[in-house]
Amino acid sequence: MNNQLMRVLIVDDSNIIRDKLHLMVAEVKPVQHIFLAQDFNSAMLQVKQNRPSVVLLDLNLPGKSGIEILREIKAFDKTIKVIVVSNLATEYYQIICNFLGAEFFVDKHHGFEHIPGLLHKIDRKHIN
Repeated sequence: MNNQLMRVLIVDDSNIIRDKLHLMVAEVKPVQHIFLAQDFNSAMLQVKQNRPSVVLLDLNLPGKSGIEILREIKAFDKTIKVIVVSNLATEYYQIICNFLGAEFFVDKHHGFEHIPGLLHKIDRKHIN
């Protein structure tokens, strides 16, 4: 396992989803810090201040979308890994997110249980 611990940012406008993801991510061994954001401005502030290793990103957010956040994150630091976690799990959105640099795309309805494994996979590949 990688020697560096993960810093994970969870971006979702739903308190329930943020809390559920926080509890799940807190159980993953390489995770050291968890940060929370609910919109574009709070997400980008967290990215710039805390430089997360991984971002769990919803697409359907108030104001600017998660796609805009993904674009900004990758422009700011290409080494930040992004896992999109969204109800908008159509092929269209998956293609866009993949093109913009998302490492993984998880359907909120059917894929939550995959998130710990994806964090471990990212950890094994290289965390900055």
